[in-house]
Amino acid sequence: MIKLTTSATAAALALAAPSLAFAATNHTGTMARSSPSAGSISKTQAMNEIQTDGYTNVQDLRKDKSGWTAAAMESGKPVSLHIDSLGNIRKE
Repeated sequence: MIKLTTSATAAALALAAPSLAFAATNHTGTMARSSPSAGSISKTQAMNEIQTDGYTNVQDLRKDKSGWTAAAMESGKPVSLHIDSLGNIRKE
C-alpha cells in the first residue's frame, strides 16, 4: 500500500513538473508571475520579488501608475527596475 502511494505521488509530480517550470518564465527571460487579485502588489511584495530574483542593495522603491520602480545592483552593476502589478520584473 505504501509503495503504491509513493509511486502515485512520484508520477503526479513528474507529470506536473514540466508545466510548472514552463509557467515560471516567459519569453523575455523574466519571471512571469500571476496574482489572484487584479490590483497592484504591495511595497513589501515588490521588495520580496526583487530580492527573490537576486537583486541586491535595493533603493528608491517607489509606486508609479503601473506598479513599482526601484534602483538595485545586479552582479555589482547598478540597474533600474520596473515591477508590474503582478510582480513581473523588467530591467529598464
